Amino acid sequence: VYWSRSSDVFVTLSKRAAFASKVGADIFVSLHMNSASSSSANGTEVYYSSRNNKVTSTGLYSKKMASMMLNSVLNGINSKNRGLRQAGFVVNKYNTVPSVLVELGFITGNKDYPNLKKASYREKAAKALYDGVEKIFKKYPAK
Repeated sequence: VYWSRSSDVFVTLSKRAAFASKVGADIFVSLHMNSASSSSANGTEVYYSSRNNKVTSTGLYSKKMASMMLNSVLNGINSKNRGLRQAGFVVNKYNTVPSVLVELGFITGNKDYPNLKKASYREKAAKALYDGVEKIFKKYPAK
């Protein structure tokens, strides 16, 4: 596992996308907290890019990875399912490996924010993300 940054410094989106290739990664997961103007917006969504959705030699592709991560997170934290979504986010679109962007919840959400403040909830979310990655590598082993 590699972190694209370990402190609160800005790393350009293109450098984040290129990082996977630089370190020889098999997959790329970008974790975010969403926000909205309405406090009624709550839930988890996972994005992939149709531009970076080629099937790898192991059989994995970004949309499949996104689906597996969404299911894992929803099972782990019992969040509202906002779905699997396709978008042209730079970290997904210009990546060289299967790539997803996980919007774990809304920091502005009237249900998500109180949960996100709890250490126990964040631990459940971390475990759900870990479980998702583990399932991906069990089904699509790295070469």
